[in-house]
Amino acid sequence: MGFVIDVVKCVMFSKKSFESRSQNPRLLTSTTLVVASGVLSAIAAYNYYRFSSPVGTFPELVAVISFLGVVMNWVLSSAILHAFSAIMGGNGRLRTIFALNAIASVPLLIQNLLRTYDSIQSPSSGWRQINFLSSMGSLSLNSALYYFTLFRIWAILLSAIAVIMTYKISKKKSALVAIMSALTLFLAYAFASGQLL
Repeated sequence: MGFVIDVVKCVMFSKKSFESRSQNPRLLTSTTLVVASGVLSAIAAYNYYRFSSPVGTFPELVAVISFLGVVMNWVLSSAILHAFSAIMGGNGRLRTIFALNAIASVPLLIQNLLRTYDSIQSPSSGWRQINFLSSMGSLSLNSALYYFTLFRIWAILLSAIAVIMTYKISKKKSALVAIMSALTLFLAYAFASGQLL
């Protein structure tokens, strides 16, 4: 129960709770947050695509890809935060940033919970998810707006606090690291979808 209380405090921007978690990073416990977010994302994707997808699309495959996307986003963003923090002169452990970044991604878990609810209540609204994926077909303001939701911005701000606590660098440097990490991931997704080829 103490972990849940700490996570709630962290999501409310409590540096003290982040610091407490950084001194005792429980990677396995933190990973459950990412897995839960991935499961919710998979359920939402499955429901949306089951009712709104074009013929020939397999909702099960979309659900698996959605789950893996959440997990890979956490792994890659943690690694990128670690690399950029080291470049900025920070000194911290990769294990710690993995644990704290999982906690910082709780807003995305909330977003996936809301999407799951929406996909159950109104599965035909799946056009939103499909529009996001089709928007990634061309790098544009539209694709950026679909990617940088309020929940993702909230998570980016929390990841900046995670960087401060893990690497002991200044607020400005940690904010820069968090922003560079988010932009790097966005551009990596754009490259993977063929937009930057």
